[in-house]
Amino acid sequence: LNAMMHSVQMLETDIFAFVSQGKDKALGQRKEDKEKKEKALAEAQLNEKNMEKELKKMSGGVEADQRKLAELNDYIELIRINSKIAKSKHKIAEIEGEIKN
Repeated sequence: LNAMMHSVQMLETDIFAFVSQGKDKALGQRKEDKEKKEKALAEAQLNEKNMEKELKKMSGGVEADQRKLAELNDYIELIRINSKIAKSKHKIAEIEGEIKN
């Protein structure tokens, strides 16, 4: 009977150790999973910040391009006006030439 009690106690000890190992392993896995999730979240947040910086750079570039385009449009309009003035001066010169003749 003593030997059987001792065997049962050893079996209980083995079972407890096995269950404890399982719990420790499960806790370790949960901790590892949590760390992976936290790392992934941190990476995602970093990527988001980097993307925001890139978008700001790009929008700054777009604004600069829009200003340049507006300047070019103004320049083109000035060229058109100067062309009209030149045509008008030429026409006036033709008319003055006809009047003198």
